[in-house]
Amino acid sequence: MTQSEAKATIKNPNSEDSLLSIPALKTLAPLPKEVTEAQCVTIGDEILICGGGRTKDCFSYHVKKGQYKRICAYGREIALVGHSVVLYPLHLKKSNGRQMLLSFGGDVSRYGAPYHTKWLTYQSVWEEKPIEDGMNQWTSIPNEVTFGKEGQHDLCGARASVGGANNDLLFITRKPQYIDVIDLKSFTYLQNVKYQDTMPIRENLGYHCLVPFQNKNGMVVIQGNECVLVKFDELQKEFRYSPLPGFEPFNQRWGFACAQFNRRIFFFGGSDFDNETCMDDIISYQIDSQLWSKCNVCMPFPIRNSAIALVHSSIHLIGGMNDDYNPLAIHYILSFLVHFLYVIKKNLCASFFFFAKTPEKVKTIVTYWWKQDKRKGLEWAKDLFSVIAIFCL
Repeated sequence: MTQSEAKATIKNPNSEDSLLSIPALKTLAPLPKEVTEAQCVTIGDEILICGGGRTKDCFSYHVKKGQYKRICAYGREIALVGHSVVLYPLHLKKSNGRQMLLSFGGDVSRYGAPYHTKWLTYQSVWEEKPIEDGMNQWTSIPNEVTFGKEGQHDLCGARASVGGANNDLLFITRKPQYIDVIDLKSFTYLQNVKYQDTMPIRENLGYHCLVPFQNKNGMVVIQGNECVLVKFDELQKEFRYSPLPGFEPFNQRWGFACAQFNRRIFFFGGSDFDNETCMDDIISYQIDSQLWSKCNVCMPFPIRNSAIALVHSSIHLIGGMNDDYNPLAIHYILSFLVHFLYVIKKNLCASFFFFAKTPEKVKTIVTYWWKQDKRKGLEWAKDLFSVIAIFCL
């Protein structure tokens, strides 16, 4: 299918029947510092906020406590301009069960940002015992390997994803339309990879969307109004591309935050390249049906370059920049769990009313549900959530 043919399959995203109902954003405690272009990873009940524009400090936000604690800071020699942070696979290095973070970025030709590749072994700052030596510090990876430096790659705004059959490969999508594959055991680039520079996207990649999909070697890449399904054949060392329907209003948009939840990608805000103005809409892309939809709610104000984290069926939006180019300390949450539980219970009630042919049977069923709720709260609905939630979006 060609890109034009793929676009022809899209439904009208502005029609009333395509609006997706989602819960309203809620405001959480502001960040300790203003930040834009931050990078976030999730570990248990913590969101680790790993530096960004205007700050090199790293913080942990505890979702249950609703509080922040400082972890550390990047070194003085590092400039954070569109850097990337991923979780390093635990099975590749002995770290006493502690999670490790891998950070990289840089581009000396355009932004003058020195290349860096560092990792950090994380000990939770919420533990009562003291931080052990060597924990929570950004240090060089073995042999002081630095991604992108030798080839002078533009890694500002690059996106990365860990995959591979053994979860030991790092995929980096970067300018112009390139995908690097790095062996995370040796930190070396895979050589002689076929079609890694022929992604069918016309615009240069940068501050785009990259989300894993289908399996450990599949991903969806979205830049502007172009959308591509990417698959990597490890045995053949070959990339394969399938164009997906694009979203015309996304043409010339960049700097949006994106996250995948329940086989749907959500996009928040962004900036119009032509007008240099921030956007406030929330858009979704349902991967299976290949349908784009506008959501029924918007961001509180136009914003771009927010960070994003998915924790316990909730999407957190962190920091960003407004039209005045000021970094922000905002923190919003989009909680799907409560929303889904309401929809699930409403839909199940409708089903029971359909199958219960008489008012007496309806009354019996509803009374039973009420008693279940009274004894266990919503635990019964949480058990059904993982099975039914996919039908609610």
